[in-house]
Amino acid sequence: MVSACTWLSDSSAASCLSVIVGSDVVASASAYGVDLADSVALDSEQWSSERLAAVVAVQGLNSANGPVSFVLEDNGFEGSRELVLRTASKGGKAASIFWNVDGMVVFSCARRGKLLWSGELGMDDDLDALPRSLMPFAEVVASDEERDPVAVGGAMVAAFTGIQIRSEWVTDVNWCVVSPHVEQPELLTAESSGLRWDHSDVALALVEVSSPNRRLFVHTMVRAAALQASLAEDEVVAATLASVRVDGPGTVSREFESWERQRARENDQLWLLQDQAINAGGVGPLPEEKNRIYRANSLASALRYACHDDDLTALLGVADAAVNIFRLDGHEDQAVRALMSAASAAHVAEVTTIQGLPRPPSAQDRDLALDEQRSARQRARRDAELAEEATFWGGRPPTSRMRTSGGAYSLASRDRDLLDLLEPLPDTVLTAIRDWAAHRVLSDAGLWDLSWVQEATRGQSQLDALFDRLFSDPQVEHTDFLDRDGMRVSRQAMALPAVAAYSSSDPFDAACTALAAGGDGPPGEAAAFYRETRQRLGF
Repeated sequence: MVSACTWLSDSSAASCLSVIVGSDVVASASAYGVDLADSVALDSEQWSSERLAAVVAVQGLNSANGPVSFVLEDNGFEGSRELVLRTASKGGKAASIFWNVDGMVVFSCARRGKLLWSGELGMDDDLDALPRSLMPFAEVVASDEERDPVAVGGAMVAAFTGIQIRSEWVTDVNWCVVSPHVEQPELLTAESSGLRWDHSDVALALVEVSSPNRRLFVHTMVRAAALQASLAEDEVVAATLASVRVDGPGTVSREFESWERQRARENDQLWLLQDQAINAGGVGPLPEEKNRIYRANSLASALRYACHDDDLTALLGVADAAVNIFRLDGHEDQAVRALMSAASAAHVAEVTTIQGLPRPPSAQDRDLALDEQRSARQRARRDAELAEEATFWGGRPPTSRMRTSGGAYSLASRDRDLLDLLEPLPDTVLTAIRDWAAHRVLSDAGLWDLSWVQEATRGQSQLDALFDRLFSDPQVEHTDFLDRDGMRVSRQAMALPAVAAYSSSDPFDAACTALAAGGDGPPGEAAAFYRETRQRLGF
């Protein structure tokens, strides 16, 4: 059974495959948050920015428990979530195997709406709740490091569901967008609240708020959170805020659930972008691009808690989400002090405002901050490009005139200071420099008096053809020397490119080309050549 699943880890570096018995395609898609109407082509830009999955009916395998379907996720993990598996398995059973590029392999299984087990294979997770029939598989992974844990996990899926996973299932599937389901908040206490980690004193102070004042405190606090997130004017947020009463919970509308799912989807997209930036060397999101997604998700949590029936859960949940929002703007300590003060006051009195909070930024403020970060990134990118370019131009970025000159590029790596001296000179001087430099270089190499070289200085000549002539002309007396790297090179081959100076219509480029050829001579002579050039120019 394990050998039949070895193809899994070869099919994708990161994926999740689930088999659901007793659930058709529509029901399985709903459980996994897959929008069957929103398909994505392989060459679409959405492929790298969305979480995707394919839901397929397994033909000819309807079991006694009903239809069988499988869900294949591209770099996703919905199939390992308890919320998803509970829903997917209501008609029978469901099992999944998730793996990623970091070597994590997670097997999960559920039956009749109850999660039986979910854990990482080979990591000594508690196996007590794992079905006995699957225990040997988990023990194999733990004891045999050579065994492919993904293949073993696939065999566990097959053993639990009674459906053997086949490679042909995953060919030519229809990929669709996934909008993850949002976990519903559970009852909170001071010991289970997220505040317990860094701000247990706040949690304890909130617990002491008198019951009649808790809902008013929630009402006040969730509005402060929405203002700080710069989302109070959002239509769905405003409607949900309006439903939060001073004496009772708010209402979770379908519009809010849709808004909440969209925020979760954006959070997933952000995760994918950051993962690509880390693993593929891409450019990560800007701080404000990340924070506006984090703020929206924290506000979604605050609003969801504000609609909770339990007063204490609402109070603790909204406070934790609010602190997260203020933390993103660097105001965590200020917000905590304000909440502590308000909580103390709410022990005995109504709290309609929370004193000491910073002025909330507007949506326009956020946009300006994002524009500034984008401009700063563009400047940094441009500076980096110039710095990198400078390494190829003798340590300094080139001027626009230099960029258009191949001769200038060649001279820059040989004597950048000389290149800078040449640029402002008039064309007549540059032409004279070309003639002197080319004559000097070609004469020192014994090439100037050759008829075909003289002909090349009077018209357009192809350098490749001239090299053919160089090595076929018996009149050429070949000599060589050791270059700076200790390599023996032909002096004539190093000098011949000076002829190309006569093919350039730009005097600056022509002078640079001739001078660059002089720098390719014997190291000692090249240094003397450039000193003489400066003397002739009066520098």
